[in-house]
Amino acid sequence: MNKENQILIKNFILSDIAVVAEDGKKINTEIRRYLDANESVIIDFDGIELVNTAFLNTAIGELYKDYTSDFLNEHLTILLNESDFKSLKLVIERAKDFYNDTDSFNDSVRKSFKDE
Repeated sequence: MNKENQILIKNFILSDIAVVAEDGKKINTEIRRYLDANESVIIDFDGIELVNTAFLNTAIGELYKDYTSDFLNEHLTILLNESDFKSLKLVIERAKDFYNDTDSFNDSVRKSFKDE
């Protein structure tokens, strides 16, 4: 993998906080540029002080709409601290559930709101 195939989040969004979905969309677009060329890419969160699920959903989670888990596992490396990695893992699990069976996922969400 070339050094160019690395996205340093901090430099790309020009901030040390990754919390805005719009910034996540920029990262998602950049990631797709590599994946669509069948190239591997490293996403590096070094220097990011705060990351939330809004950012992770748009940056990473939405990739599961168009790429298989196997493809992403092979082509995407994410460097993230352990506590934020837990959030990423949850985002990925939800994205897989949502994009694999959207109707069932939406039914589950509707049912959970009816129970309240």
